[in-house]
Amino acid sequence: MSDQGGFTSGDPLGESAPREQRVGTDAFGRPIEPPPRAPLPTRPATTGPGAYGGGPVPPGALAPTTPAPDPFGAPRSPFVLASWGKRAVAAIVDGLLIAVIAFVLFAIVTGVGINSDGSDGFAALIISFLIALLVFTLAALLYQPLMLWKTDGQTVGKKMTGIRVVKADRTPMDLGTAVLREIVLKSIAVGIVSSFTFGLAYLADWFWPFFDDQNRALHDFLVDTRVVDA
Repeated sequence: MSDQGGFTSGDPLGESAPREQRVGTDAFGRPIEPPPRAPLPTRPATTGPGAYGGGPVPPGALAPTTPAPDPFGAPRSPFVLASWGKRAVAAIVDGLLIAVIAFVLFAIVTGVGINSDGSDGFAALIISFLIALLVFTLAALLYQPLMLWKTDGQTVGKKMTGIRVVKADRTPMDLGTAVLREIVLKSIAVGIVSSFTFGLAYLADWFWPFFDDQNRALHDFLVDTRVVDA
């Protein structure tokens, strides 16, 4: 037996001695039981409860994946773009309703019986015409944005035809977007351009959904809105 750095090497009984002899005996001469051997490592099970992948599923492992985005740039939704026919019918219904509202307001402001005899009567007719024009303009300008804001994208005509104006980011319709869409773009901007294009701007805005893959009118582009089935 040699000593190397404080550690002994070798076995006084030799490597070939029986395991019980190598372990030795206790103070009473009884052989010391060798310690149990550690079990050999086994390969992981490939089937059954202990198999790889057979344990509990981690949270979220089976969660549905996010679907591909739709044409609006938001997660796909059940929204279906409204047809041009539905939009046209809704616009006609709303136009008739605006005319009725304007007439009622005109009757309230001016009174029903206006004397049209003589010069005073002619002046009264001119004043009545201007008042009617102002009332109709106010009704036409205020009806659409207020209805879209209060009903989150619907007017009476749109509700009857089952359609709705929605924002591309899916947030609720706000008054600013409704005013920008209906007054600034559809009425003022398109109206100004139509005044020196002989009404072609109105026709282009009206029929543009036929040529757009998302059925947008010209006034839908800047505010990023769509008209969908409600």
